[in-house]
Amino acid sequence: MKNTFILLYGLISLSIANAQVPGYMGKHMSIHVGAALSPSLNEEYIYDDDDELSSVNQYGLNKRLSVAAEYTLSKVVSAGFSFQHLPTNIPYAYYSVELPENPSEIRFASYFGDLDLKANFGSLFFKFYSFQNKGSIAPIGKYHKLEIAYGFAKASTGTNFDAGESLGYHDGWYYIPLQNFDDLNYQLDEPIFVFMYSFGSETVYFNKLIGDFNVQIGFVPDGAAFGKDNSGGSQEEFDDDVIGRISCAYFFNVNFGIGYFVF
Repeated sequence: MKNTFILLYGLISLSIANAQVPGYMGKHMSIHVGAALSPSLNEEYIYDDDDELSSVNQYGLNKRLSVAAEYTLSKVVSAGFSFQHLPTNIPYAYYSVELPENPSEIRFASYFGDLDLKANFGSLFFKFYSFQNKGSIAPIGKYHKLEIAYGFAKASTGTNFDAGESLGYHDGWYYIPLQNFDDLNYQLDEPIFVFMYSFGSETVYFNKLIGDFNVQIGFVPDGAAFGKDNSGGSQEEFDDDVIGRISCAYFFNVNFGIGYFVF
């Protein structure tokens, strides 16, 4: 009887010890790939494009790709980092630089056209699982995710629809149309921060694969969530437009992902 009691006590103690080990079946580390989709609202940019010269549709989708590594810290918390790539655009853009004083009425060199915009971010995130209330245990089940991302964006020539003109006229001044956006020497040198909150759920398949689905809300400081009219001209207005487009792309996302337990 004494030996039976000792055996039962040992089994119970071992079960409790194993239950307190974080991870799934002893696995702590996983690698994930994912895609995030968000609406791209371009109406405010191309509302006066009467000739339909822009290559960008009025409505579309932003598609953000990510690769992440995640480590389970406890039954309720996991942490990780990710790399995110966001290709988007600035439709129907107008930017210019003022030329040195000259006797002619040619005052500006200007770029009219769509811009391709590519942003790359690195992020740090924490996931919190509802172990006590919902029965979730990291890294399985429903979770809340807090994330901060840091990155840069670069613009390049898109569809330039004013390249055929040797001289243009705008607001009482002549301008030289540029075929290459890089000729303006416009680039956003300041880093962009994004703060994100996600609510989602993860499911394990075949003890190896992880299916992930979540809804995400993002906030970019100084960013306009629904864009702006880029009738612009200056470097400062270009900076605002870039941050506005990034803000739109992160504002609301539906994310799909798949992961794999490494160890």
